[in-house]
Amino acid sequence: MPFDVAAYNKAYHEANREKILAQKKAYREANKEKSMLKNARKRAKKNNIPFNITEDYLKSIYPSDMICPVLGFEMSVGVDENGWTDTSPSLDRIIPEKGYVQGNVVIVSMRANSIKRDATPEEIRKVADFYEKVYEQLDNKQLDLDFTNES
Repeated sequence: MPFDVAAYNKAYHEANREKILAQKKAYREANKEKSMLKNARKRAKKNNIPFNITEDYLKSIYPSDMICPVLGFEMSVGVDENGWTDTSPSLDRIIPEKGYVQGNVVIVSMRANSIKRDATPEEIRKVADFYEKVYEQLDNKQLDLDFTNES
């Protein structure tokens, strides 16, 4: 019976999950710009979008204090089963169609980037306004589920 490499690798990864996650985290912490650049280049190629950023450019825009410029909390290189956490630094394309090009990317937390995705500022404001009303009603225990568009 031939040796099943795939089964061996799967069993190894399952048995050593924590160790592997710790190794990935250590690598990303030591090589955060290089790792971010590699992943962005891969996404750009896969999605056929422009790419011209460099490791030096990423170093120049990386928040030196590691504070998310959007949400104000400390970012840290984290690794979970997805390869990231909400506090992980994330490369955001300001205008997604323009790609990963200098002047069109910022480094924010994964949480901030997840909230934004491909929404416009106006869409984000509408979502914020809507949920602000919902939370106010919850706080006042007057939840009226009539959320018709008032605009």
